[in-house]
Amino acid sequence: MIVENGVLLKVTNEDIIDGKFEFPEEVTSIGRNAFDGCSGLMQIKLPKGITSIGIGAFLNCSRLTQIELPQGITSIGDSAFSNCSGLTQIELPEGITSIGDGAFSGCSSLTQIELPDGVTNIGNFAFSACIGLTQIELPD
Repeated sequence: MIVENGVLLKVTNEDIIDGKFEFPEEVTSIGRNAFDGCSGLMQIKLPKGITSIGIGAFLNCSRLTQIELPQGITSIGDSAFSNCSGLTQIELPEGITSIGDGAFSGCSSLTQIELPDGVTNIGNFAFSACIGLTQIELPD
């Protein structure tokens, strides 16, 4: 694992124990492609204090089924969860204002999502190829 100035830059399968990853306290943001290809990752709970999820942060984490996002996250980067085909649920907390291009593209097991009030930017193809998606609740 590599952390610099509060940014989690790289995680490998060796950092994942029993399908979970334990975040260091100093992490305030998840960097570009930090978990890319971590095939052993199945569940993740982001700690309070994280404010952003970078481009491609969880790209190709196909076994990831659940993720908990804390209050305080304001942005989800482009392709952040792209091709997380095992992701079945995600709850977006109040305070998120931006969801990047293709953020959830290819999340074929995702069935529903509720966008909280305050989301002002939803990128192109944010939910493309989400073939299991049957319900989206949009903010007022």
